Amino acid sequence: MCTIKSKVLSLLFLFIFCFPLFLFSKNDNENSKNERIWLESVNIFRMWFNTDLSDVNQIVSKFGFEETYDNCPVLHGVDFRFPIKEYYFVSLMSAYNRSVQHVHIKSEENDRFFLRSMSYEMSLSGAGLGRNIMLSDRIQLTPQVMLGFGNHTIDVSNRSDFYPTWDDIDEHFNMNTIIKDFILIYPKCELSYTIFKHLEINAEIGYVYGPSPIGSWYQKCANRSYGINDAPDTKFHGFTVNVGVKIKI
Repeated sequence: MCTIKSKVLSLLFLFIFCFPLFLFSKNDNENSKNERIWLESVNIFRMWFNTDLSDVNQIVSKFGFEETYDNCPVLHGVDFRFPIKEYYFVSLMSAYNRSVQHVHIKSEENDRFFLRSMSYEMSLSGAGLGRNIMLSDRIQLTPQVMLGFGNHTIDVSNRSDFYPTWDDIDEHFNMNTIIKDFILIYPKCELSYTIFKHLEINAEIGYVYGPSPIGSWYQKCANRSYGINDAPDTKFHGFTVNVGVKIKI
């Protein structure tokens, strides 16, 4: 099963693979031939991801929570870019969304109420290759292709009260994690405008295509993963729109 640990290791592998490309590249700036710029820019952005979350709403409703997730969640992220040659760069991107709900549930066994909490997380991360195209002194077009990972993660926990006693730790005091992982192919194009020498604002549009490597949701419990039979074939596809602020090094 694809876990968070495997995602981190895969991203690390991509970074190690890409690092020599810009480590040994030459700076083409005639005024600084003997210098190398290791980090080109840092982009802090907000992303709107138009994807279908009906399966997520169906799952959370089974646990007694409200179906509050629309099909255009907002994610917040950061993008680091490293030059490899004139106009070309390698990027590392990560975006994240998290929400939490709480509800009181009455036990059918002993009529006791317990607190059920749920957190839903959506994440995208990956490495990409792009090219800067100057349209004018201040306007720049940047097409890019990114490969990476994404997932839906739903954590559900039960507890007897906000401050349970030792005797309250029973079958109602537990936690379950339900996950679905995806491999991402993410082409996108950015338009940026330079305000100052080291500051830009930008807007970007792209499309995320995310096939699942294992094809199903799975449950993770006690550091072990278990497949879920008859799980819905949840998709991770859709257009994205980003707006951000870029700090140039």
